[in-house]
Amino acid sequence: MILWTGRAVVHRGKNGTRLTVGCPARGQQASVWGTGIYSDDSSICTAATHAGLITVIGGGVVTLEIGRGRASYAGSTQHGVTSSSWGQWHGSFHFIGSARALPPRLRNSASGSTTIPWSRTARNLRTQVGKRFNFRCSAAGSLATVWGSSIYTDDSSICSAAVHAGYITVLSGGPVTLEIQSGQSAYQGSHRNGVTTASWRNWTGSFIFLVPAGP
Repeated sequence: MILWTGRAVVHRGKNGTRLTVGCPARGQQASVWGTGIYSDDSSICTAATHAGLITVIGGGVVTLEIGRGRASYAGSTQHGVTSSSWGQWHGSFHFIGSARALPPRLRNSASGSTTIPWSRTARNLRTQVGKRFNFRCSAAGSLATVWGSSIYTDDSSICSAAVHAGYITVLSGGPVTLEIQSGQSAYQGSHRNGVTTASWRNWTGSFIFLVPAGP
């Protein structure tokens, strides 16, 4: 369990490390910078509220991943929390989902689940920043090209990126929930879960994964 003032800055540089933390109920909001990707000096619990994973009243358990510094962080108002914008900062984090299933209220905020081919990308969703979409990847898929790690270019294969992120397997497929993000100045490739992704420079649209909406 952490305080609502708890930050991820102490883990700076441990890029790719995932941490599961508990936020107590009846918390008090603290400062947050960014949307989707947050500066590592942001309040973890308040950022989780901003991301729609928990509430101030109920608290909850969330999992975050430590990331590299970003050239900029865009503020926004979501779920009753206003985050601030900032320029370049040395470290970041984003949520890969709650350690527990999202409550029905949050599940219903995403569009209905649709089975998609492994060649499907999120490029046609680029203008819908902040919105969540539920998809189901068919079993026995065929890997396609992906750029990035944890945050992916929107022309990446959704299902292949989900395998890379550890949400599904090629053999079994399964449900994934993604959130559309703004473009990033750079994307870092890596090898995870049998999938190698490529690095890329500035791109105009991105997506990240959240807890799958259900079976």
